[in-house]
Amino acid sequence: MPFFITDIFPYLKKNVQKKLEIQLNLVLKNSSQYEILKSVVVNIFKEKYVPKFKEILASSNNHLIKQIFLEGGFIEKDQASQYPYFEEIPLIEFQEYYYLPNELYYSILNDDFFLKERYLIGYLSKIPEKELKFWYQWQKEATEIGYSISEPLNNNLIHFYYFTLLNPISLPRNFFPKKIQYDFKEIFDKILYTYPFCLFYENTFSFYQTLRKLYFKEGKPIFLKIDQQKVNLKDVLVYFLSGKLVPLFNNKKLEKIYLTKELRDIEFTFDKKVLYLNTKNNHFI
Repeated sequence: MPFFITDIFPYLKKNVQKKLEIQLNLVLKNSSQYEILKSVVVNIFKEKYVPKFKEILASSNNHLIKQIFLEGGFIEKDQASQYPYFEEIPLIEFQEYYYLPNELYYSILNDDFFLKERYLIGYLSKIPEKELKFWYQWQKEATEIGYSISEPLNNNLIHFYYFTLLNPISLPRNFFPKKIQYDFKEIFDKILYTYPFCLFYENTFSFYQTLRKLYFKEGKPIFLKIDQQKVNLKDVLVYFLSGKLVPLFNNKKLEKIYLTKELRDIEFTFDKKVLYLNTKNNHFI
């Protein structure tokens, strides 16, 4: 998980400390002003660096900052050398990694750019607390990781984001969404009126509560037809579990389902309706 600059600063090398202070135009050594400094650094990122950060993400070019963000906030130094980086955004250099500062994440949380561009972090503030609770419960049960996030989860969305993005869930290789946006019925048409989805329609269960019940349900595998592909329901649920497919809610009502951009095992890019799947060592078309 990435660090706050104000937390990690005393443990950084002197040259890294100096570089950060120059980039932020701020003296960071005064620990007695800890909470004030943290707020000041968040505002510096919001005003000075977020516009450039969005420009980097919107570009089609490879960039170290983009790769770090998509992969969960940090990257090994050995991997970093293959990406262009021109020091536009302050990074934390600690041990054998580069980290995006936590202050950056807090400065972008409610920025509409990240919703419009389909980044998972942009959707989280739009998801009702009840849905977040059942999604969180489902993740903890599926991963068997006892990671604790204080409630209400809506007040701790950055922790929720890291947990979702970095939990050890591997995406299935036999289902690749071909569209950015889906209607609810396009994915779940075959099981809309069966248990437990009937409970969702009766407003008894939340959406993620229903998905959790489906995920742990024993019995004969259920196959759905999505994008002309025959897909195991369990594989579809893994996409929701890992935050690759997420619902957009309006007044707590589910409207559409979207494919998000953050990387997990596979990078999705769309070019002339052709889906390119890129892993570290292979390229599929």
